[in-house]
Amino acid sequence: MLFPMLLRQPDRVINQGLELFLIYNPVFLNIWTDFILGDKEVALEIKSGKIVHGIELKSLKALQEDGPAKYSVVVCCEKYPREVGNISILPWTIFLEKLWAGDFGV
Repeated sequence: MLFPMLLRQPDRVINQGLELFLIYNPVFLNIWTDFILGDKEVALEIKSGKIVHGIELKSLKALQEDGPAKYSVVVCCEKYPREVGNISILPWTIFLEKLWAGDFGV
């Protein structure tokens, strides 16, 4: 598998029962994922822009090739949720509602 060889030991944070693994790849690959929740249940990219462009999905697509996360999500400031393939692009308010409701299984 590609990613386990390239990732350094993930930082692990446990807060209120939610396990959060901070994962990143070496800079020379220019591919990294902001957060992995649970045991590769949810792969998250956080974007501050109002529009998420296809190039910004590169890391989630690369992670999916290695064995997909149950959910691949971009959290952003777009007004409306949408899907690009099997990647959900969610406004941050909708993401938080879904996370707190347990929709992602973590």
